Amino acid sequence: MLNSSIRSQITDRLSPLPREVEVHDVLTIAPTDLELVALDDDPWTLRALDELTEFVETAVGPLGRGPFRIELSARSEPVVGYQAYRITPAPGGKGLQLQGLQAEGVYWGMKTLKQLLHFRAGKIVVPLATILDGADMEERGIWMQPFGPRTCAHSDLNAALDHYKKWIDFLSDHKMNLLEMIVIGENGGLQFRSTSHPELNSPDAEQREFLLKELFAYGRLRGLRMQPCITHPEHFDFIAEKHSELAGQNPIWHHTGEEKLPVNFFHPKTKTIWKALAQEVVEMLSLPCLYFWLSESRLHALPPAEQTKSEFLQEAETYHAISQEIGVDLKIALSQGSYPENLSLIRALPSEVKWVFYSGERSGTYNIRYRNPIQPDIAAATAEGHWISLCNAIRGVPARPTAMAALHQHLGEAIQAGLKGVNGMSYAYPGDAMGQFVVAEHSWNWAGRTLDDTFRVFALAQEVDDVSAQAQAYRLYDKVNRAQALHNTSGIGQPFGQH
Repeated sequence: MLNSSIRSQITDRLSPLPREVEVHDVLTIAPTDLELVALDDDPWTLRALDELTEFVETAVGPLGRGPFRIELSARSEPVVGYQAYRITPAPGGKGLQLQGLQAEGVYWGMKTLKQLLHFRAGKIVVPLATILDGADMEERGIWMQPFGPRTCAHSDLNAALDHYKKWIDFLSDHKMNLLEMIVIGENGGLQFRSTSHPELNSPDAEQREFLLKELFAYGRLRGLRMQPCITHPEHFDFIAEKHSELAGQNPIWHHTGEEKLPVNFFHPKTKTIWKALAQEVVEMLSLPCLYFWLSESRLHALPPAEQTKSEFLQEAETYHAISQEIGVDLKIALSQGSYPENLSLIRALPSEVKWVFYSGERSGTYNIRYRNPIQPDIAAATAEGHWISLCNAIRGVPARPTAMAALHQHLGEAIQAGLKGVNGMSYAYPGDAMGQFVVAEHSWNWAGRTLDDTFRVFALAQEVDDVSAQAQAYRLYDKVNRAQALHNTSGIGQPFGQH
């Protein structure tokens, strides 16, 4: 019979904490006595087997053929939670059985096995446990700037590749399953080599395309939904420079100067160029879905008297038409500019379109405000059955600091409202590790751990000498971060106001 201290040591290694976990015994197994087995040829089962085998054999060397077996399988079973799985001891304590209960479940359950197992003196320490688990949110991840120098300090391609792979491993090992990155917009051009519009390529497009292809393949191997972003049209000056006829006609004062939208979605050529670029991205990366961000600000493309419909509806309909003609799914991010039209936009497009709720500082997301970020229009849309996720800062740039207590609160409010996912700006790995750890824990199982307990488990994972003191330091840091932002309006509502 295990005492509570041993059980606690085992469960403290599990992050996110499973919904139901009971540890019965702990065995020590020689590598030659352990066999890892896939009971079916489901791709997620085989992927889980390969990763688990690599993990164990890296630690202790080649494995044997039993008598202790860890069996992996995938099946379909109605359970609560996304990507659900079950782990049970085999009859007689001669092994463990991992069953995926929903799509992808066997893979994410394997991550729990990796956390359960540890190694001592060349042998494998195996807790016999019963675990039933599943996620609160279908998608859990981050978005980031383009792969390259801004998000990585390494100019050498191989060093950059290694940096991003470590980031992907961190996300994957903590059951974060989404990585979005900008491929069109930012950095003065495209992040790949376009053959249809080579005039739009960024100066280092070849290197960035190399990183895209390599990291998409690696991320998918690690279970991530690798999603390229076609970002806000405000970032597309490089297109207007080459195609001046597409620039907006109605300049306004915005932020610090006079601006106009670099891309006019009422111009028919806009769709032609957008479709050609989107088609190249889909083919290059074998994408099942296109992801566009709506214009961030109300920079009208036409004088108001000449507009027959909302510019945001015109933009969204353009994206939908492109996705339909290419034959892929569609996801659209609602922006600061699209508020308060969000509900009408969601209702205007077919129900299978997915939406990301980022309406920025104007309606309470993407900042540290201690108020429910789920506006009535978004709550209404989720109640109607629309797929919506929350974009909420995970750490991000100094202009938008995140207090972890507010992040934890917002995740709970999003889950309660029925939102299907969370993503957030995070491009300073490993500096953003704590924020990602909190999101991983509380988007998978929001009620599993308190925020303070999450800080304690994160401190344990950092292998610090004084776990309690470090956890307290994280809490104090969180409070100071919020206090600093409260006295800096650019840190709370940039550029729209105060707390």
